[in-house]
Amino acid sequence: MIADCLDRYGLQDKFHTINMDNASNCDTTADHLQWLIPNFRGQASRSRCFPHTVNLIAKVCISFL
Repeated sequence: MIADCLDRYGLQDKFHTINMDNASNCDTTADHLQWLIPNFRGQASRSRCFPHTVNLIAKVCISFL
């Protein structure tokens, strides 16, 4: 679906990175996009959502209180 939208609007050459949360299914999505979008380098082009990471850390810290 992502690759189809990028193709439809002519954005495949402009798509270089994607921001996702830390779920393992996002790793799988990044791997598949590598084969569908020429300039996308899979997990190397994926950045993880910093606020999501901070939220996970905060939850662990709060669980110790």
